[in-house]
Amino acid sequence: MVCSFENIKDLHLFLANVVIWEVRKMNLQQLKELEDLKEKVSEREGYSSSLYEKNVLPLLEKYKNDFAEKVAAYFEKSGFEVEKIGQNSTITAKYKELTFSVEKSLHLISIQEGFDMRANIHIRNRGYAGGTMSIPDDEFLAAKARIQHQLNGIEKNIECYSNPEVYYEYNGRRYGDAEELINKIF
Repeated sequence: MVCSFENIKDLHLFLANVVIWEVRKMNLQQLKELEDLKEKVSEREGYSSSLYEKNVLPLLEKYKNDFAEKVAAYFEKSGFEVEKIGQNSTITAKYKELTFSVEKSLHLISIQEGFDMRANIHIRNRGYAGGTMSIPDDEFLAAKARIQHQLNGIEKNIECYSNPEVYYEYNGRRYGDAEELINKIF
């Protein structure tokens, strides 16, 4: 048998390259599988986002506006002079020297009494908060597990966004009704 390697180091280098090439060849299939999973994640994220915009955002806006209308009515009924500023994004209620301001943002309603913070109310929707996962030692299996975990979370959010549940959260408690919450704060 004729060996064309000049020394044993060249033979070992050749064999190492063959092993690396074989691993790379196997990893190409694995990399393709990961890319396919990433593509699915991207598709499902897009669908999840569209459901969020279609189903959840309008409900968040409704809850925010409902609270603003009811708190304005509450102050008026209590003898306060109420002023609505900028598409009801800020409501000011005055009675003599006593002033309350209610400010709305996307997921938060802040109520101040004078310069002091009276309440921060979060408007939340039920969604998937994550979870734990175990990560295998194998690099491919670990990457696949991470992507699959991400995909599972997106699928759970799709379920939540298909039939959204929106609520107010104040001091760690959930409220479904604005009037109940207003009575709790004042």
